[in-house]
Amino acid sequence: MMPFYEEDLAYVHHVGFPDLVDGAGDELLALFRAAGLDSGLIIDLGCGSGTWAKKLLEHGYSVLGVDVSAPMIELARRTAPEAQFQTASLYDVDFRPCAAVTALGEALNYCADGAPSEARLDRLLRNIASCLPKGGVFAFDILVRSDGEPMHYRSWRKGPDWAALVEVSEQPQENLLIRDITVFRKGGHGYRRSEERHRIGVLDGAQIERLLAGAGFEVTVSPHYGRHPLAQRRLAYIAYKRSNEGLLPEG
Repeated sequence: MMPFYEEDLAYVHHVGFPDLVDGAGDELLALFRAAGLDSGLIIDLGCGSGTWAKKLLEHGYSVLGVDVSAPMIELARRTAPEAQFQTASLYDVDFRPCAAVTALGEALNYCADGAPSEARLDRLLRNIASCLPKGGVFAFDILVRSDGEPMHYRSWRKGPDWAALVEVSEQPQENLLIRDITVFRKGGHGYRRSEERHRIGVLDGAQIERLLAGAGFEVTVSPHYGRHPLAQRRLAYIAYKRSNEGLLPEG
């Protein structure tokens, strides 16, 4: 496995990129309440540094967070110490009965431990469905394919003790997006530099809807979480379990 959210990038993501949870968190909480999910366990796939877990705890939920990055999990345990966390691929989660599952920030797109093939996604969605009751929710967002111009750009962001530079290059023929990330983080009397390359699978939105239906979900798709808009070519999927068939037993 290539380096993936190692210590410095995990820190930078934690302190410098709170946008999605800040913007979408309240919208998802309102959605849960509207679905009658006022309490219970939320399984958060690709939980990162635990900011979403912390918000869920503050609103009375219990949380199991899963992330493939050990440094992210270390941060998450400090951010939300009352939650449970597991360092694992989202394809290897030991699912248990819960009220909802979330996967925010393109967690399903990442190729941290292999590409998100149709077979892997189908198995994952069926595993998620099996742990939800009727009316349970799976909320996630993904980067989807487009017939428009491929994504090629550079961006940067900085804080008091860090800077991050990102170069994005899409390879449409491979349904792949590459993020080359350079991080500078202050340490001692200077800054140390680290680099990571993240491979992001670009998914077929129609295929995801078909797989969700096959797993027993009814789904709504939007470029927003409620009133919070997502970035270019990102879609939010709110999937509701249709029946109790396949629910995992308690314990």
